[in-house]
Amino acid sequence: MHGRSFSGYLAAAAVLRHPEVLHAAVAGGTRTGRRLCDTHWEERFLGHSDVLPVNHDPISLLSRRPG
Repeated sequence: MHGRSFSGYLAAAAVLRHPEVLHAAVAGGTRTGRRLCDTHWEERFLGHSDVLPVNHDPISLLSRRPG
């Protein structure tokens, strides 16, 4: 599985979430921590990361472990 930008985020998330199905991913140009995004899209749907970190932290790939 491979992708760039948000598709890369999804590829990495898929491998981390279901390692029994997907064994490898190439994630290019992606942000593994969603709090690192400072785009209006992120703030529109998740709120500002400094104000509402509870919305950003659960979808971060940095804290995920396989399995």
